[in-house]
Amino acid sequence: NLIPAALGLRAGMQFWNAHAKPRTLPDDALIWNGMMKRYLSLWLPNWPLTRLRRAQTNHLAAQTQASSYDTDKTGPLPFVLVETGAHGLCVASANKAAQAIGLTEGLAFTDAKARAPYLHHQDIDRAADAKALEALAKWLIRFAPLVALDGRNGIMLETTGCDHLYGGELAMMKEIASILQREQIPHRMGMASTQVAASALARGA
Repeated sequence: NLIPAALGLRAGMQFWNAHAKPRTLPDDALIWNGMMKRYLSLWLPNWPLTRLRRAQTNHLAAQTQASSYDTDKTGPLPFVLVETGAHGLCVASANKAAQAIGLTEGLAFTDAKARAPYLHHQDIDRAADAKALEALAKWLIRFAPLVALDGRNGIMLETTGCDHLYGGELAMMKEIASILQREQIPHRMGMASTQVAASALARGA
């Protein structure tokens, strides 16, 4: 069977098709490049904090701490997500207020507490973050038939031939951006003819 080289997928890699069914490219998949591909990269900076804030809001829980999780504005309280790494407990993600006092990803939690004794923190939930990102990726299938995860905080859409449905690439990007903004999901976007270029544009490389 001929399988399009969507997203530059490699054998064994999972993606979602237009019917939201997970598929895996077989080892003997044939690659077909009938036209120039176009890729839209969505980068979701501080996705773990965004996911947590949305979960708190959706469940009407911990409302008094909601501003601590804010990734769009500078919240009044420094807040970090932590996880245990090779060198012990460290910062996995930090909100704007925490970043403003030098608390960044990878910093030892003991150092973070030394800089901010009253630092609010919570364990990161990688499984919940991944599940929420996958759900968002599947939802985005309405804009492009092939969507795949791009790391822990990104999504890649193969948009070849889809943009005309929205009046062009810029209009399509604006449509997606407006929805993400309405859902209070901080993001950056990049469109290019290769995955690497699209990802670099989104991440400001």
